[in-house]
Amino acid sequence: MPFIDEPMEAGPRVPGMLLPDPVKAPVPTVGGVLAAAARVLGVPARLGFADVRNHLTSPRLREMMNTDVFAYHGYTELLIDGRWQLPAQEASASGA
Repeated sequence: MPFIDEPMEAGPRVPGMLLPDPVKAPVPTVGGVLAAAARVLGVPARLGFADVRNHLTSPRLREMMNTDVFAYHGYTELLIDGRWQLPAQEASASGA
């Protein structure tokens, strides 16, 4: 697996942007690091990916991207008390 500072080839075309091809050059993400750290501590974790519509996108960003959809947006879920939860949900539920 390549490191972040190794050259990356451009991947598939997404509206308004290029993404790295995860097969040719997987790049660790914050979510991936969170999942790995949780697993090391014995907390089951999984990565999820979805196309997310951002209703708070600025007009300038929307125009530049030609969309308000963030394609292949990644997130991490942790198994807490027998339920898959997003870490932000857990923090907001506890009042943090």
